[in-house]
Amino acid sequence: MWGVNAGLAWLAATTQLSFRPYDAQPILKAPKVPGARSDFRLVEGKHILSPKTMLELPRPGNGVANSAGDLTLVPLSQYGFDENRTNKTIYIIPLQSTVNPVELPLFDGGEAFWIDDRTIGHVRPGSDGKSSQELYAVSVEYTVDTTTVTPKSPVRVGEFPDAQLSNFKYSKSGALVFSAYVYEDRNLSSVREQDEKWRNRGNTALVYDENFVRHWDEYRGPKRQALFSVDLKKNKGEWTLGEEVFALQLPQHSTPVEPFGGAEDFDISETHVLYTTKDPNVPEALHTRQNVYLAPLRPAPGSDLVRELTSGIQGATHNPVLSKDGKKAAWAEMERDGYESDRSKLVVYDIEAGVRFTITENWDQSVADLTFTPDGKSIIFTSGHNAKILLYTIPVPPTPAHSDMHLPVVIPIALTTKHAATNPQALPGGRVSFTSSSLKSPNDIFVLSGLDTDSAVPHKIEIKRVSKFTEDKLSDLGLSEPEEFWFTGAKDKRVQGWIVRPPGLTKGKKYPVVLLIHGGPQSAWEDNWSTRWNPQVFAQQGYVVVTINPTGSTTFGQEFTDAIAEDWGGRPFEDLRKGWKHVLDNYEEVDGDRAVAAGASWGGYAINWIQSHPEWNFNFKALVCHDGVFDTVYNGFATDELYFFNHDFGGPPWSRRGREAAEKFNPVNRVSHWSTPQLIIHGSRDYRLAETEGLSVFNALQSRGIPSRIVIFPDENHWVLKPGNSLKWHYEVFRWFDQWVGTDKEYEGIRNAEDRASVAIAPVMTTTTKPSQLIKGFVPETFLPSCLSLLLSVAHYCVANPAHLSCHLSPLTTTMQTAEVPPLSPSFEPNDSPDTIDYTQNISTLLRTSTKRAHNAVHHSELAGKLLRGELPKNEYIYFMMLLWRVYNAIEEGLETHSTNPVLAPTYRPALLSRAGCLSADIAYLLDTTEDAWQSTPLYRSLISAPPAGLRDYVAHLEQLAVSKDSTDNSRLLAHAYVRYLGDLSGGQSIRNRMAKAYDLPDTGAGASFYDFGSLQGSAGTGEKRASQGELLKIKEWYRAGMNEAVGDDRALKEALVQEANLAFDFNRRIFEDVATATKDTEPSDYTSQSKVVFDDSQAPEENTYPISSVVAFVMALALAHFTLVVGGFTGARGTEKFESFVLWLRGIAGQS
Repeated sequence: MWGVNAGLAWLAATTQLSFRPYDAQPILKAPKVPGARSDFRLVEGKHILSPKTMLELPRPGNGVANSAGDLTLVPLSQYGFDENRTNKTIYIIPLQSTVNPVELPLFDGGEAFWIDDRTIGHVRPGSDGKSSQELYAVSVEYTVDTTTVTPKSPVRVGEFPDAQLSNFKYSKSGALVFSAYVYEDRNLSSVREQDEKWRNRGNTALVYDENFVRHWDEYRGPKRQALFSVDLKKNKGEWTLGEEVFALQLPQHSTPVEPFGGAEDFDISETHVLYTTKDPNVPEALHTRQNVYLAPLRPAPGSDLVRELTSGIQGATHNPVLSKDGKKAAWAEMERDGYESDRSKLVVYDIEAGVRFTITENWDQSVADLTFTPDGKSIIFTSGHNAKILLYTIPVPPTPAHSDMHLPVVIPIALTTKHAATNPQALPGGRVSFTSSSLKSPNDIFVLSGLDTDSAVPHKIEIKRVSKFTEDKLSDLGLSEPEEFWFTGAKDKRVQGWIVRPPGLTKGKKYPVVLLIHGGPQSAWEDNWSTRWNPQVFAQQGYVVVTINPTGSTTFGQEFTDAIAEDWGGRPFEDLRKGWKHVLDNYEEVDGDRAVAAGASWGGYAINWIQSHPEWNFNFKALVCHDGVFDTVYNGFATDELYFFNHDFGGPPWSRRGREAAEKFNPVNRVSHWSTPQLIIHGSRDYRLAETEGLSVFNALQSRGIPSRIVIFPDENHWVLKPGNSLKWHYEVFRWFDQWVGTDKEYEGIRNAEDRASVAIAPVMTTTTKPSQLIKGFVPETFLPSCLSLLLSVAHYCVANPAHLSCHLSPLTTTMQTAEVPPLSPSFEPNDSPDTIDYTQNISTLLRTSTKRAHNAVHHSELAGKLLRGELPKNEYIYFMMLLWRVYNAIEEGLETHSTNPVLAPTYRPALLSRAGCLSADIAYLLDTTEDAWQSTPLYRSLISAPPAGLRDYVAHLEQLAVSKDSTDNSRLLAHAYVRYLGDLSGGQSIRNRMAKAYDLPDTGAGASFYDFGSLQGSAGTGEKRASQGELLKIKEWYRAGMNEAVGDDRALKEALVQEANLAFDFNRRIFEDVATATKDTEPSDYTSQSKVVFDDSQAPEENTYPISSVVAFVMALALAHFTLVVGGFTGARGTEKFESFVLWLRGIAGQS
């Protein structure tokens, strides 16, 4: 292989181009992706659901039925890129006949609501430019027997005080209830005046004494939302607004609850309003608690009639509703304060009796979207079940004598079986209207009939679709039918996922695949429609789309959701790995060699965590992180809702428990393992995950020379909502994917076989692919050498692609298959049989006597012999040091994580013992580079992208011990520390002297600091003198004493440590084998970026290397000349592919497959 690289270097030199096999220094500008298409275009057409088509589809909202249950209002918005505006309208849809819906344009936008069964109220901006909003009444003519619905012209009713009003609801008693942003005095009439004073206060400072400072996407200002009512009555056929406006809440209450609360945060009867609000007595950013209150619609002056219905010790509450007669209230309630994804139980409150009771206490699903049936006997609601949102009914039991949160369980009955239902409204006659969407269709309105509240079991249920807002537009787009799959994940739990295929699959053809990872993390990929992360849109761009609902996902039971707490980087990723393997094993259309992954929020964290673990062998060629977590600890301080971190990590980030959980799964600690090209997207107004998270990821990738791109949306929050920005988002995501895996129909894997050495992506040449096959189609059978044409062709290509040439000049690696972590047993037994081992001995003696056979197996290995004799070639020694660095990094991360473990604590002295930092410094010295740079070398990158089996298994085992929740497993790390540290303090000192002499290392200790220890009172490397033999002996005695104290007489622990120590020796033996195997045919140019030869004078390569290399170089030159003359060199439209294929073919004939 040296001959191939040397030959290419010679060719580059003849064209006056500077050439180095690789650049060891970190590069500030990551290299342009080889083969990237500058003319990339999204797939579009009249039969394609392109991002633009999806964004221009009508977006129906939830239906709002009148009290008679025969008509419903459906707000609809539709954006047009040509007009660059969103058009809003209202559809009036009959629910009991076949009359076509009627469009009611919403002039100037605004809100619409029912005033009575035949009158629509419409609030819109004032026409005179003075008043903020005006109310209009629109009468509707309709009977079931007629064939039309006829709205009349709007009639102006009056104007509202000059404030920002919304969320209108009308009571039959003549009260119109709404919310408004107001100042502390709750004076609607003075809002405009106070706004003016605030804007002209003479500075822009915002001063806070408590959280929130900012929430979601806004800094907290002086205004809050509050509920108000005003009379709206009909007099002589005309509707009139009252003059007096009533503030309905206590001054410290705010409803709707920001940032997402709306009309669902309160409900009204003829006499009262029921609302939920954040508990004013606890810090909002640290608590989720929301209380439910009941207040009169027309409070008397000076009265204090606001009544709390909740216990005051619960968590969040949502969706409060009143029965039609106003006698009962109900709401969804979480038990745990501070946990926003707790199970929501259905709580009922008998207002007359003053009794509160829970009716879904033992039902393992969360309730939402509550509504009483007209007779008050049942409650209709929605609930997530296995990635679907179903409609349920449950009878309201008789009120108990006293408040009881643990009544005998009543099992709800499911009324639907698929898709995602929202916003149910119970109608007269045993009917329910609701909105539903699916992975194939946006919202439509449905009516369910056959419900009988007098029966425990509904009659025959019938469901009728009454709207088809997007059917015509979607019918010709060939949307794929989503397929659900299940597999066994972590802890033997059944885990669910979806797969959505590109339209018109060709049998036997493979397609690029994208894994989408959801946020939350307490969320789910559900059977619903979305304009963000829509699987159908990804599929129609040519990708097989895989979504998995790992541990932490909702709709699969509360235990499954809760299991992610303090385990962000654990079980969920075992699920993702097993789910990914399930897909690759069971879906033949999936091309695992053209795989990419993308995620947002927690899904963005997942991308960074997958980036941190190349040993998981996902084999992703590119990643996309949208608004993701980079530093889990920092996020605990910087996020807006602090209670989220405190729950998910077991405490605040400064607490020992919180910090340990965060650090255990912190991507920032594993940046040195990153290698995969990554796109980062972040909104500047994202205050949930600060913009610096995305910038930090980008900076890390750029500093490591990994191809990366960042897209910043200065005006977007955690989501990208503006149509133009959303279109750009899709363009950048698919452009990034296309650069790395392509989606063209003629794709045959050539682009995937690029040697992306400068970006640490190992190219793939499988053992079943012959080198000649890679060049098929480019090279005819004839041979006409010409050196002049050869040089002109190479020069032409290199001038046009100066960065591309260097991307092919580092060693290729073979495809690595995912391997299971080896069982917890060594390949040989302890020195004594288990029956004869004397476990009464202290652990230090026990380990020494019970590992003799294992120790000898390592000691007498070929590599150990070379080390002890000082005969190990420098290239092999550097490789060995890199393997050791990975091992020590895993051991010492585990020890740090469990430093308070009573078995590990007595010997935990990182300042004295830690070796990873010393190894890093030595490797950098031997490579004549910096500590920041050596991990960017092709050798180390290949070690990460395709680790040798021994190293892979050893590190995986150590990490498994570290993340285990079993303290005994954590304690087993002591055996690995014992084997390594005691070996370094003993035989390692002889190796140090041999290596220093062999490689002419300086007396300062540079290049050999790994073997240097300080005294028990200090540490080497800080100006202290290196420990003498006597001091080393004291360290060993201290270490053994600490072990003996920690383990004591615990026989079970002793047995575990004996087994683990033998296993540690076995792993080290396998690492020695890895070195011998990997370096057998490796040359100096593969190890260093410098011009100097890495071998010592006394360790020159064997003579027979040169003739072989020369032959390879000669064959390469002749073949390259033939290739140039016959097929036109590397010019033309397919020059890039020719060059890449040719390099792979040459390396194939050189024996590097």
